[in-house]
Amino acid sequence: MISAQQIYNLDLESSIELAKEKSKTMLILKQSLQKASFDLKAATSSFKTHVNMDFILPQYTETVRQFEDSTGISYYPVRQNQVTSYLTINQPLPTDGYLYIRSGIESLADFYAKDRNAQISSSLGLRQPIAAFFGYNQIQLGYKQAKLAYDLSSKQLKRAELDLVYNVSQTFFTLLSYHEQMNIAQMSLNRQKEAYNIAQNKFSAGLIREVEALQMEVDLSEAVNNWDIATIDYMAQIELFKERLGINLGDSVVIKSDLSYNLVNIDVEKAVSLALENRLELKENEIQIELSQMEIKKRKAEGRINGNILLNYNFIGVDKSASDIPVTTVISNTWQNLISRRGSFGVGLTLNIPIIDWGENRAKVNSALSTLVQTQIKQDADKVTI
Repeated sequence: MISAQQIYNLDLESSIELAKEKSKTMLILKQSLQKASFDLKAATSSFKTHVNMDFILPQYTETVRQFEDSTGISYYPVRQNQVTSYLTINQPLPTDGYLYIRSGIESLADFYAKDRNAQISSSLGLRQPIAAFFGYNQIQLGYKQAKLAYDLSSKQLKRAELDLVYNVSQTFFTLLSYHEQMNIAQMSLNRQKEAYNIAQNKFSAGLIREVEALQMEVDLSEAVNNWDIATIDYMAQIELFKERLGINLGDSVVIKSDLSYNLVNIDVEKAVSLALENRLELKENEIQIELSQMEIKKRKAEGRINGNILLNYNFIGVDKSASDIPVTTVISNTWQNLISRRGSFGVGLTLNIPIIDWGENRAKVNSALSTLVQTQIKQDADKVTI
């Protein structure tokens, strides 16, 4: 289905606004900014308490399992039904670790043994990566990276908007220039036609020589050619203008021009100083440099000793009853066992020590360093350009 042709009456200001609305580049960058905003919200939310509820409602198992001891290997059939519910409260820490509380109840019915096994448990614990103290803090780093990515997207959108204003303005005034050139070519063609007609009349009357009449014919052909070229250039510029605005090439554009302007006195030194202070390219490079430095720190930490400090305190109650015992009685027996049983304490330290990686980590660090150097070189080049 062919869409109806639209007619746009545009001056410079309305052209810029229309381009901002329809430009595909602007739409893409706006989506990038929105994505960065969601990523920043997610990184901020990672510091808050998380609550999860896990259920197995139910899980029936019917299979054959293997048992092996000093007497040999034997097999036994299994028919079980498990029902489980656990509530976990997880509080992330600024140190990249987290505190947790996990409480729940579990019931396992064994149909062959004709018994029901139940467990109620509650656990308090801490998990703390040791790399956060001397390497890098993942939760803090993730937040900083998300914030910098948001700032970078915001600045990229602003710079694209300024580039769009510049490009649309340049195309607008170029279109006006081509339109005026076409008008001039039209007036020149009209004058040349008049001169040609006068020359033909004079030649017919014998008032001028044939060579003068032929010269007028050549001048007319040149004027027609100039008019054709000016018209083609104008039509091509209209198509480019439509493309810059993001509108359909089949639509019509009517340009309204106001060539009034204000004189502005420019201090070159002040202009350069303000550009070095405010140009978005430099701000973007600064953000990229900071992100590269974070990446280097992360890569270096991956090649060092890492591990976790683990602490937990558990309260556990268990019960084993015949399958015909009511579930409420089983739960009551399990709870009584929990409150009568002494809590259990656990502490641990896990370590991972890289010994040989054949230069993999060093290569990753050097790769990140190369990215940093590239950005620094680009920053220096942008300053020279400004």
